[in-house]
Amino acid sequence: MQKKVIENVRKFLKNIGGLEKLKNHSFLNEWNGTCDCDSLSEVKQIYALLWGNPNDYKHYLPDFNLKEIGICTGKYGGETINSFNTFFGNPRKNFDEQYKDHCILDNLGIAQCFIEPTGNGLIKMISDFEQKVYSIGNFMLMPKLHPLKKASMNQYRGLSIIGWKDLFDKFLFELMKCLNTPKSQETDKYLLELVYINKFYFEKISTIEKFCEVNYLDVYDYICDSKPIFERGLSPFNVNEPQEYIHFIIKYINTCTTIIEKRADKMIKSLENLYDF
Repeated sequence: MQKKVIENVRKFLKNIGGLEKLKNHSFLNEWNGTCDCDSLSEVKQIYALLWGNPNDYKHYLPDFNLKEIGICTGKYGGETINSFNTFFGNPRKNFDEQYKDHCILDNLGIAQCFIEPTGNGLIKMISDFEQKVYSIGNFMLMPKLHPLKKASMNQYRGLSIIGWKDLFDKFLFELMKCLNTPKSQETDKYLLELVYINKFYFEKISTIEKFCEVNYLDVYDYICDSKPIFERGLSPFNVNEPQEYIHFIIKYINTCTTIIEKRADKMIKSLENLYDF
């Protein structure tokens, strides 16, 4: 299995121009609409090399099985870490044509229209960020066992009723509380239930530091701070104050891009060291 996966990944890397091109490769190029970009066949095989190698003790995931990724009975599902949809709507091609000027948010947090041009290159910044979001540095595997007819860990962080807006820094902050202070009144009870249900994972990855290390997430160096870095994004924006939204999304895009690229560098270095690509 591992030998075949290595061959397949090597062929994919050759097609995109080599391992050095993987950092900036957008899997929107392979997306056919049948599954999320983080669950494409090419991506899952890269997952297998990053997290399914028993010799890589630092990153090997408990009970890893490539064939089970994303299936109903499987223990893992692909995850897109930093969201595009939360602040900019669904992924789309020809972004510049569909949104002609600049953006403004309604109170649901979805980009509905654009304000007069300000000369800040905002449209191109958003369009470029859409490509970056669907690159390998923004993908991971998340444990996905959950109670019948209830949300998985992946799904839960995006539910509107809890108000986390699919923001990964908020998720990490809440997961840290579950792992460090599970009996605290401030701990999210359902997320804690998911931690217990996925004990195959969290008995071995039992601290937020270990979670970040295993998943190449140690680029998130704020996890011991008192609040998430994108806390402002948890509240609705006022459509009559577009500059506040613009200020926020510029910070969001720049910070997420830095995180994605640093994480991609670590992942690519692992692939290079482990498989001599």
